[in-house]
Amino acid sequence: MKTPIVPFALLALVFAAPFALPRSATPARAAEAGPEREVLLTAPVNLPSALLGQHVNARIGVRAHVSPTGLVESAHAVSGDPRLREAAEASVRWWVFAPAPRAEWETVTVPVEVSADAPGIRPDVIGMARESEAHGDLATALAAWTGALERTGRSPLVENPWEFREHVLAIVRRMPSPPEPPYVVFATARQTRASQLRAVARGTHVDLVKRFDDELASAPWWADLWMWRAGSLAGCGRTAEALRSLKFYRLASTDTAGVAFADRLITRLAAADTVGVCEAVKTWRVVTEAPGDRR
Repeated sequence: MKTPIVPFALLALVFAAPFALPRSATPARAAEAGPEREVLLTAPVNLPSALLGQHVNARIGVRAHVSPTGLVESAHAVSGDPRLREAAEASVRWWVFAPAPRAEWETVTVPVEVSADAPGIRPDVIGMARESEAHGDLATALAAWTGALERTGRSPLVENPWEFREHVLAIVRRMPSPPEPPYVVFATARQTRASQLRAVARGTHVDLVKRFDDELASAPWWADLWMWRAGSLAGCGRTAEALRSLKFYRLASTDTAGVAFADRLITRLAAADTVGVCEAVKTWRVVTEAPGDRR
């Protein structure tokens, strides 16, 4: 039995409603790590809903276990405000560090600085998502978490999209089968992928990354899109972002051959072979049919 596709009417309701309150402070931000390992890419912090209406100014110490390629395997908060520790861990899990010169795993402790006010958002898509999950209404929960992704960067409660993408994957894994992306997303992805196969210029890949991001906004669980996005990120020299995209592909994919392929690409990116990775991704799966074409 196929998992029911989330109704577009529900998605439109979740996405279209305006925010009630404007941003009123500087956004949560992640601080630089110490000299033991250079930080190439950070992720913001989502403030917990329990801190609504409060001004937050805190530093959380997080211990990260970092692979030789610079990706974070695990993160554990070791100091700071207990109310912010889980959110700080969710941030550091998506940091990217410089590759280790001796190809060694390392454990580093980084400070995560959080300074923001926490206004509410309407509709409360995060509350809707959690309530729907608690009642086993996975389709509504998926729509609500995807709606939260649409609001990324507009409130301190929704600064870190990677945390919400993790929630989306957790819901999809509880479904009998992954939901099919909307037909329009499938169609545009097929066009974007076809353009990628012909792309050679950096500027073209910059445009393709934006197009992949638009498609992922509606289907963030679609693993292959993350692989293709990584290829275009490599094509325009954004190595750290390509590494993070491949990490998410590994998390979203159930294909062992694909995971092994991603591992090889991660190693090549850590060695700065962006051109080779871009070309290798072009050999990966091509979109050939839309959901309605399947039997």
